[in-house]
Parts: sequence; structure tokens; C-alpha cells
Amino acid sequence: MRRSFFAPLVVVGLGILAVTGMPTSALAVSFHDDFTPSPSPLWNNYSGNWTASGGMYYPQVPNNNPYAISSLPFDATDLTVSVTVNNLADGGIFLHSDGTNNNGVLLVLGGNGFGQGNRAPGAGSSIYWHVIQNGVAGPKLDETTGVFTPSATYDIRATVSGNTYSAFVRAIAHFRMVG
Repeated sequence: MRRSFFAPLVVVGLGILAVTGMPTSALAVSFHDDFTPSPSPLWNNYSGNWTASGGMYYPQVPNNNPYAISSLPFDATDLTVSVTVNNLADGGIFLHSDGTNNNGVLLVLGGNGFGQGNRAPGAGSSIYWHVIQNGVAGPKLDETTGVFTPSATYDIRATVSGNTYSAFVRAIAHFRMVG
């Protein structure tokens, strides 16, 4: 598996979105959900008791053992997934899950134990991949640290083309005027 990462600048807490998103084939399926007033019924809320509020979709019972997962019913080989992650700290996007949520490729956003209370340097600031096989995460692949500031908002785009998995990050600046 070839993997690449690009951060032009410098992705939910312990929630995993199993988004197999938008295939990039000629038979493209386009899916969009702004979670207002509620999430699309296509989300399966597999585990974690996912809910929507204020245009955000998140697990009310976040966990990574087992993963708090909500997935979509699309079967895609090559795909692009674009999401905005608010309050990023420790979560991810499950790509190419087999439907059992025990096998697939997981893009971890933040990570390094931030969701379990780790506040050591690097916790909640990384991006990396895991290959999940039989419910067990393999070693971190292509970890890049210092990408995220925990609790900030980021646009994340993940693409899969053949055996190449890529992730792109853009920080969202929120300005507040005090006067």
C-alpha cells in the first residue's frame, strides 16, 4: 500500500466516521450531509449513539475499543471524502471498511491517546494511518506530528486511488472581534 500525506498549512473526539464517500469512477455517487436539522438516514449509527446538533455529527458515547462508528452504505474502490472536523482531538475516518468494522484502513486525526487523557507533547496533534485486520490496529503508518492543535477546526480530504491513500489538511481560521 502506498500512502502519501500533504499538509499545505502547518480531523469528533474518538468518533470514527466510516465514510466510503464519493467514488471517483465514471459511476460517481455524490453524498452530502450538513446534519441540519438531523443526519441523513443513510448513516447507520453502528456504535457510539451518534447524534446531530448545530450542524455537527458526533458520538454521544465516544470510544476506540470498540470504535464509535457511523458508516454509509456506499461500496467504493477509488473515492474522495471531504469533512470538516470541529474540536479535533482524537478521531478518524475509516476507509474501505468491510462492513464488520473489523477490517479496513483508518485515517487517525489527532490521536496518540488524547481521547484517553494523554496530554503529553504530540498527543492530539498527529495524522497517521492504521490498517485494521480482524479488529486489531497495525502499527502507525506515515505518522506526521504537529499537524493539529487539539480542539481546533480543520477541513480534511482523504482520497483513495488504487492502493494509494492520501490525506489533505486545511486549518479553518475563526476570527473573533472584541471591541
